Amino acid sequence: STANTAVANASKAQSTADTAQATADNIEVGGRNLILDSKTNFENSNYPTGEYDLSEELQRGETYTYQIKGTPAEGSTCWLFYNYDGKSFGAFPCCGKYDSDKGIYYQTFLCRDVQTSPTDIIDRVNIYSYPQQTGKIATIEWVKLEKGNKATDWTPAPEDVDANITAVDSKVTTISTRTSTLENTTTGMESDVSALQTTIKTKADNS
Repeated sequence: STANTAVANASKAQSTADTAQATADNIEVGGRNLILDSKTNFENSNYPTGEYDLSEELQRGETYTYQIKGTPAEGSTCWLFYNYDGKSFGAFPCCGKYDSDKGIYYQTFLCRDVQTSPTDIIDRVNIYSYPQQTGKIATIEWVKLEKGNKATDWTPAPEDVDANITAVDSKVTTISTRTSTLENTTTGMESDVSALQTTIKTKADNS
């Protein structure tokens, strides 16, 4: 009957909604960029193309997502996202994806010892244009690494923001110091002029 059909449709819709909600609930939102100086532009034929320090050591068993905005060398098809000595800690080139609209390569992976050993500290990453193309130029505009399986828009690491604020504060302090010095110099010059005027007046009165 029509009523039974409506109930069935409503039940199906509820099931679909529940599934969608469960999927959304399982999404871990990151956001904080763990890569320092992540917008350093690299354009070279080196292998690796770029080297980066991390703001914290990566933890085995944690899920991470990286994004790379750049262009591999001609003949390369993807990027290797390895530790500082060229060993995999979970990210595989065959599992990477490419967003052609944004020009971004990305991958979610579980941090674990693939080529690394349990004693290796993972606090730096190297990014390689892969397969290697000798003498061919690859470029990286920016990178982002965040905890979880949801890629979010690029933002600088909080440590980089703090460093920039400190640098600005330092410049402001320097300018303030120079202004104060200039004011003191001006005051001294005014005193000298005043003293000279007094001397001239005294000599004029005595003449």
